Amino acid sequence: MIPHRLHLQGFMCYREEVDVSFREAKTWALCGPNGAGKSALFDAILFALYGQHRAGKQDAQALIHHDTDTMVVEFDFIVGDDEYRIRRTHTRKKVSTLQAYHLRGPNPPDPGRASPQPIPETDKKKECKEWVERTIGLDATTFTFAVLLQQGKSDALLKSDPAERHQMLLQLVDLSRYQSLGERAQSQYKDQNATMLGLRNRLAGLQEVSQEQLKQTSTQLLESQKNREAMRQRQLALSTLIPLANAWKSLGTQRHEVEQTFAYNESLLNRAEEIEHAATRQAILRSVLPILQRIYTNQQIVVDKHSEIEQLQREEEQQKQRVHEYKDQHTVQDTQLTSLKDQMETLHHQLDILRPRLHELALQMFNIAHLEGKEREYQKLQERLRLLPPHLDEEQRTLQTEIQRLTTIESTLPPLRQFAQARADWYQCIHRLEESEHQRLVQEASLHQLDERLRVLSKEISEQREHIQTRQQEVVGKEAFFKVSHERYSNFRTVDGQKTCSYCGQELTAEHLERERERVTEEYKQAREELRLAQHNRDTVQQEVKRLDAEWQLGDQQREKQKNALSHITQSYQKLAQQRENAETRATIAASTLVPEYLERIQGNPAMVDLVLCLQASYPTQQDLQALNEQIQKKASIQAHLAKVQQNLATSERLHHTREDLHLEIRQLAQAYPQEIRDALKREQSEHQQKEDAIQRQLQQDKETYEKREQEIKKLEHAQRLLESQLSEAQQRLMGLSTHCTHAQSSLSEQQAMLLEEWRAVVATLSHDQLTAWEQEYASLEGAEQEKENVRIARQQQESDLQRLTHLKRECDTIPVEARRPAAELEQEAERADQDYHRHETHTQELHSELIHLQQRQSQRDSLCQEEQQATRQTFLYKELARLLDKDHLQRYLLQEIEKNIVRHANEVLDRLSGGMLLLELIPTGERSAKALNLVAYNREISATKAQPVDLLSGSQQFRVAVSLTLGIGKYAGRESHRIETVIIDEGFGSLDEQGRRDMIQVIRDLENDLQCIIVVSHQREFFDEFEDKYAVELVDGSTKITLK
Repeated sequence: MIPHRLHLQGFMCYREEVDVSFREAKTWALCGPNGAGKSALFDAILFALYGQHRAGKQDAQALIHHDTDTMVVEFDFIVGDDEYRIRRTHTRKKVSTLQAYHLRGPNPPDPGRASPQPIPETDKKKECKEWVERTIGLDATTFTFAVLLQQGKSDALLKSDPAERHQMLLQLVDLSRYQSLGERAQSQYKDQNATMLGLRNRLAGLQEVSQEQLKQTSTQLLESQKNREAMRQRQLALSTLIPLANAWKSLGTQRHEVEQTFAYNESLLNRAEEIEHAATRQAILRSVLPILQRIYTNQQIVVDKHSEIEQLQREEEQQKQRVHEYKDQHTVQDTQLTSLKDQMETLHHQLDILRPRLHELALQMFNIAHLEGKEREYQKLQERLRLLPPHLDEEQRTLQTEIQRLTTIESTLPPLRQFAQARADWYQCIHRLEESEHQRLVQEASLHQLDERLRVLSKEISEQREHIQTRQQEVVGKEAFFKVSHERYSNFRTVDGQKTCSYCGQELTAEHLERERERVTEEYKQAREELRLAQHNRDTVQQEVKRLDAEWQLGDQQREKQKNALSHITQSYQKLAQQRENAETRATIAASTLVPEYLERIQGNPAMVDLVLCLQASYPTQQDLQALNEQIQKKASIQAHLAKVQQNLATSERLHHTREDLHLEIRQLAQAYPQEIRDALKREQSEHQQKEDAIQRQLQQDKETYEKREQEIKKLEHAQRLLESQLSEAQQRLMGLSTHCTHAQSSLSEQQAMLLEEWRAVVATLSHDQLTAWEQEYASLEGAEQEKENVRIARQQQESDLQRLTHLKRECDTIPVEARRPAAELEQEAERADQDYHRHETHTQELHSELIHLQQRQSQRDSLCQEEQQATRQTFLYKELARLLDKDHLQRYLLQEIEKNIVRHANEVLDRLSGGMLLLELIPTGERSAKALNLVAYNREISATKAQPVDLLSGSQQFRVAVSLTLGIGKYAGRESHRIETVIIDEGFGSLDEQGRRDMIQVIRDLENDLQCIIVVSHQREFFDEFEDKYAVELVDGSTKITLK
């Protein structure tokens, strides 16, 4: 597919009509600021072809420019020799149109009409989508992977699922013919296999039938019929016993229940007097116990209240005494508080006299402290100047010279390392290529031996199958002869009593009978032995064929493994050859960037790079590189040292200026405050300060004592009020307790009057133990009244139970002895009899069917054997053909070749884009894996032998890999199937450095021989200027304009 023209109106940022043509050149560049609408052009291409855009398939109204109501997109492109146009429109009223046209070329829809012609059915979404995918050969996903690298999604192919990449490769190569052939072969295999299995099953089910088998089957049939009738009679007898057994069980259950009830009533009547006495005692305790419990509770209340009243009276006397003591303490505290107040007023007067002079002295001391601080600061500056190193200017110049020398080495070391690594990789590839060539020769010799062995086995298998047919025909003839001999032998045993011989017609004398018997017997034995020998020969040949088949299968598997191993070795050899070429290219590039001094060290001539001399040279060794690297490592410390020297120079200058300023200020202050005046002022200030501190301490002590006295007085007053309140409360409680005690004694008298006469005497000595004993007695009598009621009921039921028992015994005597057992046993026996009956019935039917079909089986064996051999051969041939044509063999081989070619082309591009530092490699997948382009990368800057996942590469490295893969796909498909002839790269170049951009531009130019159209987009002006055919994209008055430069 080659883009020729794109027409837009009202699409996204393109409000006005815009025509963009790609007809006049192969490579086009688009440039403009971010947001100008460059990527919208490719959204238009994707929308025109597939009805999709960056946001998906939905919401096409979002693509309409906000100042218009309609958008129009037309896209002209070439596929093969035909040019097509696809046009889409959409309005804000959700009215859309769609149509594809044939503009020119040898394959119009209607050859009799002039172009352009509308392509039928493409005005519908589904049909148009199918036409686009059929014409271009790619769906939308594969198009974005292999043709269009969208902005911000350049790594979409790398991050896609391996199964999606596999589907993309299937669209690059047409495997439909192989799939169709494979499906036809598989269908034929299934049909032949089903026929073969059916014939084998029919053969396995057919056995030889003799007269003895027929007679034995008839005898078994009669015996089975007799057994069936016997089981039928047994079924009838058992069916009459089961209801009687159920009646026997029911009568036994009723009799047991009545006997249990009768025994229980007898036990109750024997204890009737004891039960009635217990019920009477329980009634008395029920009426007395609640009253006695209340009396005991009231007695305890009265005793407790008397004790509490006595306690409250004692507490009342104690509280009155404490109130009197608190009043005396309050008077003493008031006197001490007045004395402290007078002492504090005297001390405040002394402070007022001292403070004015202290203020004057504080101002003088501040000036003196400032002077002394400046003097100390001056001494510190002197000490810091003394500690600074000497000759700092000269040391600075020396360090700067050394840093310039190390900078030169630092710029030379990376290309020198690249050269050394490329040279080491070259030597390693040469050694591994020799090993790979040796392995290939050994593997090809082994594969040739296997092919020869399989050819011999195939020939032997064919010969043995022909032997099987011959042996089978012999078996058939021997079986026919054996049947005739067996029939004669069987018939001859029944000639006793005949007058003439049925074979020769002579008189059947004893001597003739004996001779004929011996002859027939010998003939029968000979036929049987010949049949056994023929069957043995046939089975031996069949076993040999099976053994040869197994050996052929094993050899075929080994051949497949050898072929896979040879393929792997060949791939490895090609990969090593490519790596060797890459190493030579990297060595040349690295050597050409070296300064003459180091190039001369390598090849002895600084003028021109000689690759042969460079690869044979020993410089630089790892020790040389290590020595240069160690020198570079010192650069940081030297730079740090230089920075420190420069800092010391600045510090020295700053300290000298500060020292001069301090010296002038100190001299002025020293004239106002000589040393003797300073000392006198300090002594006076110290004395006055001591006096003030002593007065302040005394004032603080007096204040704390005063506050403490006040707190104690407050506590005494509070305690006094609290005691008086408690005293009042105690008096009120005492009155309440007296009243409560009077009420409790009155209630006690009333409850005692409620007791029975004989129980009143126990009130005076009532105790907790007595109450507990009566409660336990009452609890032990629980249920006595119910037992009394049960005794009354038992007396009424005793006579009726006795009559019921007599009736049940008479009914049990009427049940037959055979039915006096569990009904389940009779049912199980009946079920067994029924099973036996059905078993004999089934057996009878089977014997009858067997007798009918036995005579039909043997006649079918000969024809079935011949048909089975032919079906077996056809099954093997179609199975092998289907296996070779399936997706895991020929089709997989074709896809693997595509992968190898794409990765090879991608590595050619990537080697130039990465300066030889990056290499892609396919990860082998399983034989039945539906994955493709499963890749790892080798980053020679890190390790030339250890691979890493592509996802772990840096952003710029992943962009290089993505571009290389896309260009590799385009380069392969452009040459092979002419389905992909275009590559579009939308942004992403910003992640490349300057060298990377130059390499990318060169690669794009080199690909003009392989692709028909290359479109690149970038907002970088320096990248844009490298191309001759280009468009400038800019946003003017809310609409994008495109200008041809």
